[in-house]
Amino acid sequence: MKRAAIVASVLLVACAGEPPPPAPSEASAPADEACPASSYRAALDEGCVTGAYATCFEGSRRRASGWGCEAIVSPVACTGATRDAIGEEGCVPVGDCDAPFPPSDATHFVSPAAIVDATHFQTIRDAVDAAPAGAVIAVDAGEYRESVVVQKPVTLAGRCPARVAWQGAPRDRALRVEGVKATVRGFTFESSVVGVSLGSGASLTLEDSVVDGNTLAGVIIADGNARADLARVVIRNTRPSNEGDRGVGINVQGKSVLVARDCAFAGNHTQNVRVSTESEATLERIVSRDGRPTPAADYGRGIQVQQGARATITRAAFLDNHDIGIVAGDDTRIDLREVIVARTKLAASGQFGRALNAHGRAIVQGEHVHLHDNHDATVMVAEAGTSVSLVASTVVDTDYDKEGLAGRAVTTQEGASFEMRDGAVVGSKEVAVVVFGRGSRATLRRTVIRQTAPNWGDYFGHGAMASFGGTLALEDVEVAESFGTGIAIGDGAALLSRVRVRDNQVGLYVQDGTALRELVSVSTDKGEEENAVLVSIDSVFLGNATRLSAGVLPLPEPSRSIGP
Repeated sequence: MKRAAIVASVLLVACAGEPPPPAPSEASAPADEACPASSYRAALDEGCVTGAYATCFEGSRRRASGWGCEAIVSPVACTGATRDAIGEEGCVPVGDCDAPFPPSDATHFVSPAAIVDATHFQTIRDAVDAAPAGAVIAVDAGEYRESVVVQKPVTLAGRCPARVAWQGAPRDRALRVEGVKATVRGFTFESSVVGVSLGSGASLTLEDSVVDGNTLAGVIIADGNARADLARVVIRNTRPSNEGDRGVGINVQGKSVLVARDCAFAGNHTQNVRVSTESEATLERIVSRDGRPTPAADYGRGIQVQQGARATITRAAFLDNHDIGIVAGDDTRIDLREVIVARTKLAASGQFGRALNAHGRAIVQGEHVHLHDNHDATVMVAEAGTSVSLVASTVVDTDYDKEGLAGRAVTTQEGASFEMRDGAVVGSKEVAVVVFGRGSRATLRRTVIRQTAPNWGDYFGHGAMASFGGTLALEDVEVAESFGTGIAIGDGAALLSRVRVRDNQVGLYVQDGTALRELVSVSTDKGEEENAVLVSIDSVFLGNATRLSAGVLPLPEPSRSIGP
């Protein structure tokens, strides 16, 4: 990433018939005092304000710094017949081996030691073949090495995943459901090419089960117009093929539907969850963690939604994945509520480490979304028609990219748009909120931007910035404690209404022939005025080493790569 040094010229232009206004002045009110962590003060606030972003949802807690929320989960990935659960510091069991067995409604029975008759069998396949539609097949403890195709509506009830292991025949899947509605619970599907697959039009309810150590995909819904309802299921450690590709946890495509509640996806390769081709996913109380890259694919993402798919994610944690936590692309929509994305790792090549990457006309809307300890650009919003909106959310402690140059909280570029309301952006590196390119816009309201540090070379450290024609709109925003400039506007535009710019090296920087106008009021809803910075007269500048600067200022450039 090169540094662009741009020689500045600032033009102060008055309203018609009025004398030229002075540059924004330091407040004559008593000295401003910094607010404690989790609170801030905008220009018209008499005291410190704690925003909605400071409320942590059930299953999360306030971080030690006071900024943002972290998920309450097991500190290490769970194993065996246990799973991660949001709100639980330890692993929770999958299934109950002490529950009454067989179930009272069982009609057919499977056991490796069974004496075979009309209702008792030694293999699951024989029981399925013999059972009529509507049968309930109880499968007792044991290891079953067979591939089964279900083509009639039945229920398969295993004793519990800790005691019932189901492995497909060599180079085959363990279970496939074709064209019917089936219910399956109480199994561990392991060491198969695919653990569970659904054919076109199939519907599967999968409960209290473990899908572990399969190849290519743990669960695959690929033939179109199928539906899977998962409850209390863990899908983990799916391996790539011998060629080094795939290894997806669950793959949903072809206008299919996934509903997953109280589930965990862990240690799969390329993507823990993949939703594509106009499919729909509803995920509630899920944990997606430790996604791994493969030799052929340099990423291990928490979830990837693409090709017109839709996802609604509620009360979820995406932790310690590789490259990107949540990907939204290609005309998709994702709705997030009470979601944490944290500690996304750099890919093996060193790229990204982002929490959220939206591109290709994707739309992402989030409420109570908390992003912390990610890399590079925690939120990347790129390409015309792409938009991300976050309410009551935080972006905290973004770490550097592989070169130590960027640790941006939010990057908006190439005609995309970003909005944040009642938010906090704290502990970024290089620049916290940045807008690049004509048609790109970032709008922040009732938000605090604080403690932006420089990159490894001690360059930059700007709170908010617009350049290359981008537009920045700030309303009731505090920008404080930046290593460099609080608000830096290059060849761009800014709408600044009731901002408080405090304790930065430079309060406001305007350059590249951009006009600076101080007005009675500034609307952040209006369209940008090209190459102009509009500042409301009730904005406050306090404690900055330099209030207004128009010298030579190095500015960062757009991201070199927008994502997948």
